[in-house]
Amino acid sequence: MDHTGQPDSQSNGFVEPSYEFSSNFDRVHASQDADDGMSGETVPVEEAEAMDSSAGDADIDAEAVVRIVNGIGSFGAIEFSSLTANDVLTTEFTSLQVAHDYYNEYGRIKEFSVRRSKVGRRTKQGAEGEIIWQIFVCSREGERDGKHMQQEDRKMDPRPITRCGCEARIKVHVDNASGRWFVEQFCDNHNHPMLDARFRGLSQSHRVVKEGDLHQINSMRKSGLRVPTIFRAFANQSGGFETVGFEIKDIYNAIEKQRRAGATDAEAKYSLNVDKRLENLFWCDGTSRYDYNVFGDVLGFDATYSRNKYKCPLVIFSRVDHHMRTAVFGCAILSKESEGSYVWLLRSFLEVMKGKQPKSVITDGDLAMKSAVSIVFPGAHHRLCSWHLLRNATARVGRPGFLWKFRLCLMGHLEVDEFERIWTDSVADHRLEDHPWIVDMYAKKHSWSNGHIWGKFFTGLKTTSRCEALNMQLGKFIHNGYNLREFVEHFQHYLEFMRRRELVADYKSAYGEPAVKTKLEAIEQFAATVYTKEVFELFWEVLILASNVRVVSTKRTSACVLFEVTMYCKQRSWAVSWAEEDVEFSCSCQRMESFGLPYVHMVGVLVYLNMTAIPRSLILERWTKRAK
Repeated sequence: MDHTGQPDSQSNGFVEPSYEFSSNFDRVHASQDADDGMSGETVPVEEAEAMDSSAGDADIDAEAVVRIVNGIGSFGAIEFSSLTANDVLTTEFTSLQVAHDYYNEYGRIKEFSVRRSKVGRRTKQGAEGEIIWQIFVCSREGERDGKHMQQEDRKMDPRPITRCGCEARIKVHVDNASGRWFVEQFCDNHNHPMLDARFRGLSQSHRVVKEGDLHQINSMRKSGLRVPTIFRAFANQSGGFETVGFEIKDIYNAIEKQRRAGATDAEAKYSLNVDKRLENLFWCDGTSRYDYNVFGDVLGFDATYSRNKYKCPLVIFSRVDHHMRTAVFGCAILSKESEGSYVWLLRSFLEVMKGKQPKSVITDGDLAMKSAVSIVFPGAHHRLCSWHLLRNATARVGRPGFLWKFRLCLMGHLEVDEFERIWTDSVADHRLEDHPWIVDMYAKKHSWSNGHIWGKFFTGLKTTSRCEALNMQLGKFIHNGYNLREFVEHFQHYLEFMRRRELVADYKSAYGEPAVKTKLEAIEQFAATVYTKEVFELFWEVLILASNVRVVSTKRTSACVLFEVTMYCKQRSWAVSWAEEDVEFSCSCQRMESFGLPYVHMVGVLVYLNMTAIPRSLILERWTKRAK
């Protein structure tokens, strides 16, 4: 083969080892190292300069124009297949990395792969370790160390031998004056057959996931695409799998490298079983912890089995934010639904959330959950999911007449005495006094009856349906066959999607003001500036009903003013107290304590007092535009 790397016509692809080097002797004193050792060996520059060159001098065209290459973007103007040794020796690079990329592209076109070899560093004080030259070699340079072939304790067969002492290389040296890197030495003699063109994308140095490709991979993964699907998409774009430029395992490696390098504020807790295998896992990120700090007064969680490869229970902690949208506080995968697993989970949740206890908890009534809640959250009021109770009532009792009354007791805005009357009459009418499920439900009435729960803060929620809706939406991002790492990764993508919707809701609340619809313009406009759009719409319904409030009597005491109020054409009355000095209100209906918005009785008194704004004592920060 001549110095351009083209085989002789009689060589059949093999090259006799009659090595020829081309050098720039006039640029530096030392042109080649005395030893062709292992890749990555470092040689001090003073030692290198003392070495004698073993290469012959080639004629370099003194009038040749120097080509300056400043990056991969310059490669399009270079015809690598027709480069001569003189062309290479008259090329300069703006950085060492550009020099490597240039030789790697040259190898790709000439059908061989490359790797890094020796470097020369300065040893003078003040510039220690600074690289001033480096050699890039054909990947088949050198020989395999014999000790790797003679290991007696080897468990696997040795890999095929690929190194055959090839001498092809390029040595680049920095020019102290210009800071550019020039080619000090170039040899294009190979002693082995070149790669077939169809194997280019499989060689180590040419299998590269470029930055642009990685951005595209990340975008596809955020859309829920799996790696094999992404690889097929790249094959379609490039005209076939052989022209992609990397393998599917390179995508996995790039993702893993990116994951390890990326900083995250995620926090995870896990437990192992007796065999030291993963038993339970809980994780959340910084945004979830912040959301819990703001909206964690009410906590709901439910378990599903259908969203992971291992068919283990998936538990999602959530509730509502200031836009009445679901906020996710964390997620867990458990090995089983036992009291011990739930106790571990709730304690891990509490630790990650810096010990903040929820005021109220909603679950589906699972006994293991119920027991764990009473152990870990002893001060929280535990509410049973109304939807699950209705389903159980249908299965256990199944009488349409009773079910209608049961739904009224469960979902209706009843007072305690109204509940007791309806419940007693309905049970007697259907002769269910001794029915075990009926007896058990009445004993648990403080866990599901609205009349007995007034005053406990639940943001108006009665079911775990939001948790179940989350599980359904997860199907758009998570496939049943995902392993644990893929599951966590795509669950995070789902959270990012949800949080994008929160940003849109923030914008809609901040941009513009709703048109006035009631005669109570001052209070309505004030509420529109304070509450988010969704919460304001709920308060607007209260304003509409406020015109039905009648103040029957007032009574001043040493501590407050008492107002007896009633609703138009209603027999029942309620007591609203006003601590004038502190501008604090309370009502016997306890709707404010239950939902966090002033109910119609209080608003009626505000109108009676000619107030034009809602007192700060009646504004719960979690419902406002400034909640976060």
